[in-house]
Amino acid sequence: MDDTPRLRLSILGIVCVSLFASLTARLWYLQAIDREEFAATGETFRLRTVKQAGPRGRVLDRNGKILVDNRLSVVVGIVRDDVNKLSAQETSDLYGALADKFNRYDIEALKRADIADAVNDPRYKPLDFIPLYRDAPAEMELFFAEHREEYPGVRVRRETVRTYPYGHIGASILGYVGQIAPAELEDKDVVAAAAKAGKPYIEGGDEIGKGGVEQSMEADLRGTPGTTTVEVSRTGEVVQVRDETPPEVGSDVWLNIDIDAQAWAEHVLKANMRAVRGHLSKDGKVYRAPEGAAAIVSPHDGSIVALASVPTYDPSALVGGISTDVWNELNDPKNGYPLNNWAVSGQFPPGSTFKLISLYAALENNMFGPGNPPGFEDSSGKYTIADCEGPTCTRQNAGGNALGFADPQTSITISSDVFYYWLADRMWQGRALLGETPIQDAGTKFGLGEKTGIPLAGERGGRLPTPELFRERYDDAGKNLKPGETNPMGRRNWTAGDNVNMSIGQGEVLVTPLQLANAYATLANGGTHYKPLLVQKVTKPTDANKDPLAADNPAEEVQVFNPVVKNQLTFGTATDGRSHLEVLQAGFQGVISNGRGTANKMWEETGGLPGIWSAKTGTAELGTKSKPKADGSVFALYGPVDAPFGPNYAISVIIPESGFGADTAGPTAVRIMAPLVNGNLPPAPKVDEDRALPPVPPLKVKP
Repeated sequence: MDDTPRLRLSILGIVCVSLFASLTARLWYLQAIDREEFAATGETFRLRTVKQAGPRGRVLDRNGKILVDNRLSVVVGIVRDDVNKLSAQETSDLYGALADKFNRYDIEALKRADIADAVNDPRYKPLDFIPLYRDAPAEMELFFAEHREEYPGVRVRRETVRTYPYGHIGASILGYVGQIAPAELEDKDVVAAAAKAGKPYIEGGDEIGKGGVEQSMEADLRGTPGTTTVEVSRTGEVVQVRDETPPEVGSDVWLNIDIDAQAWAEHVLKANMRAVRGHLSKDGKVYRAPEGAAAIVSPHDGSIVALASVPTYDPSALVGGISTDVWNELNDPKNGYPLNNWAVSGQFPPGSTFKLISLYAALENNMFGPGNPPGFEDSSGKYTIADCEGPTCTRQNAGGNALGFADPQTSITISSDVFYYWLADRMWQGRALLGETPIQDAGTKFGLGEKTGIPLAGERGGRLPTPELFRERYDDAGKNLKPGETNPMGRRNWTAGDNVNMSIGQGEVLVTPLQLANAYATLANGGTHYKPLLVQKVTKPTDANKDPLAADNPAEEVQVFNPVVKNQLTFGTATDGRSHLEVLQAGFQGVISNGRGTANKMWEETGGLPGIWSAKTGTAELGTKSKPKADGSVFALYGPVDAPFGPNYAISVIIPESGFGADTAGPTAVRIMAPLVNGNLPPAPKVDEDRALPPVPPLKVKP
C-alpha cells in the first residue's frame, strides 16, 4: 500500500497544529503578558495633558490700594503638534491667513515670519499653547470659533494677564512680567525658588517677574499651575476630560510704599527736572538733568514710604512681550534708561551731604577733645595740604569765600569745605593712631559702601574708596604690563589729597539715593541703622477678586516682615558736655534755621514745612576736563524733629547736572514733603481716571 498520501496528511497536520500553537501562544502573550504595555501605548496616543498657569498674586501698597492686579484676556494661539501635521504649503498658507487676520485689527501685530518664529520657539513643547495675539476682540474670538477647520492648530482661550492700575507710577519698584528666557530656565536659583514654593512648573512659555517686586517676590506672587488631562480622537478633537487639577492664585504682597506719596514724588521730580533742563550754570555748562531720584524712609523702622525714579515707564506696555523698537527705546542712553531704578541702582557723588560721615568720624576719634583745637579759622577761603607740593595742594571753598571760624556744629551749618580739608588732612597725618580709614569706617556704620539689602534687582552698593583698594587696583592693573608700559592706574598709594577729596563727598565716593536717605534716617532716630523695609507682609486672601480690605475677605498672613536693625551707632561726649549726636543734629538744624545756613534762603522762598527740620545741601562736581558737566544737585532732609516720637521722615533727592543743592534738589525735597506733612496729599490718579495731579509750584532756576 502506498503510504505517501498518509505521510503528506500527517505532515500537514503537524504544520497546522504548530501554527495553531504559535497563534495561541501569541494571543496568550498579548492578552496576559504585554497587555499593560499596549494599554500604556494606547493611552499615550489618546491622552493629552495641558498646563494652565496659576494667576499671580496682587501687589498692594501700605493702605491696601491695588498696585498690580490681573484681568482676563482673550488670547489667540497655536499648537505646534497640530501644525507639524500640515504640509509646507499648508503651513505657509495658515501663517499668511493668520497674519492677515491679525493685521486687520492691529498693524503692529505679528507678521507671517513672526508667527513662524513663535511656533518654532524651542521654549515651547509640541502640545503647548503658543500665544500669538492677546486681547483679541470679541469678533475675532467668534471668527476662529466658527472657522476652526480652516485654521488647524489655532486655539482661542482666556488667560489672566497683569494690569497696572496706576500706569507708570511706581514702575521702577513694581517691575513687570515677561516670558521666561532660556538663561532663566537654566538659572538654578530661579528654578529652586519655584520648586521651594511648591510651584515647580517653570518651563518655556511661562511668565516670570522681570525686575522690581515682580522679580524679587516671584516665589510668592507666582500662582500654582493647574493641569487638565483630556482624551482626544485621532483628529485632535477632545473626547472627554480624564483628570483636572485647577490652578491656584499666588499670594498677595503688601508694600510699605504709599502710592499717593510715590505718585506725588515722581510728579514733583519730573516737573523740576523739566524746568531746569536747557538752562546754563554760571560757568556756561548746560543743565541736562538726565535722571533723578528721591527716597523717603521712616526713621522709626526703616520702612520705605516712596522711592521715585525718573525717567520711568509704563509696565502695561510690556505685557505680552516687548517689541524690538520699545526695548531699544527703553535702553537708549538718550532717554535716561527708564528701566533703571535710579533710587537704588544710580551711584552719584554725594557732595557735602557726606560731611555727616566725615564729622562723625572726627568726633568719635576725639579730634576736638582736650588738647585739640576746637575748630578751624578760615581767613582766606583756602587750605593748603600739609607736606604737599604742586598746584593741587591748595584747595578752596565753593566760590573762594572766607567763612571765618567754624567749630564742628557751625561747619555743618555753613558747609565750610576748608574746615573738612583741614580735618581730613589731620586724620591722614595721624593715621598711625587713627588707622588709614576712620572716615570709611564711619561710612560703613551708616550703611554706605555696601548694598542695603532691599529686595530689588539691580541694587548697587555705592563706593567707599580705601588705601587698600588703591593698592590692589594698581597691583592688578600691573600684572600684565609689557616692558616699558605705564600702569594705567597712575599711582599705587593713597594720599592726603584723596582723604581731602573724600571728606566733602568727592573723589571716588559714590552713594545711591536710598543709601543717603537711610544714613540721614539713622542720624534722625539717634543712631539706629535699619535695613530699608520695602515689603510689609505676604497674605493669602479668601477671594483674590475681592477688595483686600473687605470685611468678608479675610486674609491669612503667610509672612510678616519686621524691622531689622543692622547697626547701632554710639556717640561720645563733646567738651561742652553735649553728646556728639546733639552737636551733629544742631548743625543740621542750623542749615535751615540759621541765617548763615546753606538752605536757609531756599527754605524761606519755598515756605518750608511745619515744625523743626534738619537738612544738608550738597553740590557734586561731575564730568572731567575733557568732558565737562554741570554740577549735581543733592539734598538730604529729615523731620519734624519736634514730632512726639521723633522725626517721621528722612528724604534724599539727587538730580545730576542741575546745579547747587539748595537750588534744585532742595526745593524738590520740600515740594515733595509738603502735602505729605500737611495731610493734604492728593490721591494718585489711575490710568482709567480722567484727572491729573495738581501743578507743582514753578522752580526758580538759578545759574
